[in-house]
Amino acid sequence: MKMLEGSKKPHVKFASGPPSPLVTVFDDSQFKSNSAGYKIKCDASSVYHLPLTTYNLAVDKWDKDNYAVITAMATVDPDVADSSVLFTALVPPPKRAFQKMDDNNPIQLEHRLTFKKEAEFSEMFQIHYGLAYLQGWNTSMGVPAVDPALTLRFINDPTWDGLLENYKNNAPLDISPAKWTPSSSGNMSIEKVGGRSPSGHNDGVILKCTFGNVDKWCYPRMAVPEGVELAKYSGVILHARAWGETTPRFFLHERDTGAGYMTEAALFPADGQWHAVRIPFDRLIYCGATPIDPNGRLDLDNVNAISIGFNTRSSEATLEIGDCVLIGR
Repeated sequence: MKMLEGSKKPHVKFASGPPSPLVTVFDDSQFKSNSAGYKIKCDASSVYHLPLTTYNLAVDKWDKDNYAVITAMATVDPDVADSSVLFTALVPPPKRAFQKMDDNNPIQLEHRLTFKKEAEFSEMFQIHYGLAYLQGWNTSMGVPAVDPALTLRFINDPTWDGLLENYKNNAPLDISPAKWTPSSSGNMSIEKVGGRSPSGHNDGVILKCTFGNVDKWCYPRMAVPEGVELAKYSGVILHARAWGETTPRFFLHERDTGAGYMTEAALFPADGQWHAVRIPFDRLIYCGATPIDPNGRLDLDNVNAISIGFNTRSSEATLEIGDCVLIGR
């Protein structure tokens, strides 16, 4: 409805001329995404090929002026990868746009990224693309010689050691089984995992839960340790892995109101692999399944419990927590 109202208003006049008729589309099929960006794992020396397609919405038929040989220029911020983009691409008319590409429609660019060691410590990076039109272009279209075509934001899956290196002011939490109070819609167990976790701070704990025909969730609680003032910390770093068709999440629970604040998207994929993730407290959102919070905000000095758990569609799901540390401001 907001868009409808906006469409009734007078057209905006662009100070720098009309917008470019070129639209660049990113093929995100190889990545998982959420509201924060595209999820990626950048180990040192790993290589990704990112397909891009540019469409020209200003033409409606094919002729020699409807395409261009273009060079894509890319910058990575911060500088966590060596990259190369020097490819030609056809710019098709709208009737070809957004159709599945095949051998007779060679309109893709491909950006190759080779990640550096620094990528293992980076939680997020951006790629800024610009397109330079070199030949075969009908200049009467009014398209700029260089167009700021696209900016993509990627959420990296950093290493545990990399996060600790970035956040040296930290305090490990005791996550042993005795610290947890079960809370789930199924039958759950909390057990100590033999041997050190890859993080090395704790022996680790494994949460297992089986479910019947119910809304499937598992969020055991751990009391905030006595003497720990959460307001002095900016968040936590979690080292964990999960199995099943599962969405791992993190919660903080307020003492007086009972309100819960949680991570909105899945912390990491439930692929059975270890993941390290930083969870800032200021990005937690209110959970509508918990009691109403009168002041509508998370009060860290009123938090008395932490939950690390999951929602799932599986009849059986498992979450293993290797380590959890508080990080200072």
